[in-house]
Amino acid sequence: MTRRLMLLGLLLAAVPAVAGPPGKSAPSRCVAVTFLHRDVRCRDCLRMEQWGREAVVSSFAPELASGAMAWRVVNLDAGGNLRLKHEYSLRTSSLVLVETSGGKRVRWSRLDGAWGMLESRRAFATYVTASIRSFRREQGPSAAP
Repeated sequence: MTRRLMLLGLLLAAVPAVAGPPGKSAPSRCVAVTFLHRDVRCRDCLRMEQWGREAVVSSFAPELASGAMAWRVVNLDAGGNLRLKHEYSLRTSSLVLVETSGGKRVRWSRLDGAWGMLESRRAFATYVTASIRSFRREQGPSAAP
């Protein structure tokens, strides 16, 4: 188990914030799994970021490598990012799936259920990966709640 955690840690450290092979053009469609937070972060916010990244890296490595998916962490208090709080109707730190096509946002979905899964790493990972798979199967422009 310890060896497995060490390997996962190395994989996590190797994945840049926006994954994709250098020198290759990104696919026209990309799903960014985005963790949005504020400057002040609680234990659960930190756990959500860590577990979210682990779930994405362990379940979607080929998609990350091809650029069809990306992992992003955005501080809402930095730069002009506070506008995203309103765009994604955020009340607190959140995981948001954002699909872009041709560099433009097509649709998004906030994973509100993630907060209820923070007592179990396995349940959290199952929820996040299932949500991502479902989101990726859907097509066409739509707006989240």
